[in-house]
Parts: sequence; C-alpha cells; structure tokens
Amino acid sequence: MYFALFLMLTINPIENNQVDHIRDLKWQKRILVINTGDRIEIQKLTSFYRKELKDRDFVVIQLNGHDSYFEDKKMSKRFTKSLLKKLKNYDESNYFILIGKDGGVKNSFTKGTEMRIIFNQVDS
Repeated sequence: MYFALFLMLTINPIENNQVDHIRDLKWQKRILVINTGDRIEIQKLTSFYRKELKDRDFVVIQLNGHDSYFEDKKMSKRFTKSLLKKLKNYDESNYFILIGKDGGVKNSFTKGTEMRIIFNQVDS
C-alpha cells in the first residue's frame, strides 16, 4: 500500500498524458507559464534550474500563441484552452506567469526577471 501511495505522489501526471485540463494539476503542481516561441531558451532554463523547479513542485509550460507545450510535447487543445481561459486577463507581454497549487494566478513577471525572485515568492 505504501508503495502505491509513493508512486502516486512521485509520478508526474503531465508526463503520463493524464492532464487534459489545467485543473488536473490543482493541488499537485505549481505551474510556471513561459510566454515565448523560443524552445531552446526554455530547455536551457529548465535544465539549469531542474533541482529548484523539482523541489518546488513546478511544471513549466511554454505558451506560444494558441499552443502550449510541456517538454517540447504539444499539449491538447482542451488543456491549452483551459490555460488561456485562466490567463485571459493577463497581457501577452508577461513572460513568466506563476500559477499556484490552488489553481490561482499568483503573479506575472517580465522577461528580465531572475528565477530567484520567482522562487522567493513561492518560498515566502
């Protein structure tokens, strides 16, 4: 029984195609939306901050127009639609958008924002 519980807590649902709506991540993960078309930039960022992102239960979603991606994998239209609906009041110039485990948008940041500022907000 403990092993099954351990597996449920450690398996990332988004990696296993179990996420079809943003609410599927509620209470499980924080979401850092990065509004860019530059996949290489996101790969560098997630690689460099892998430990910090994992320690804080983050998934990083790339938003590129009307498409969203997780680790270069295009998310479903339903997921993207739910994400865009959540972000409808945010300006496209926001580069980072932080969504908490409760599903609420916590803050948005410009492109020049250092990751430590985002991490500090989560840690406080």
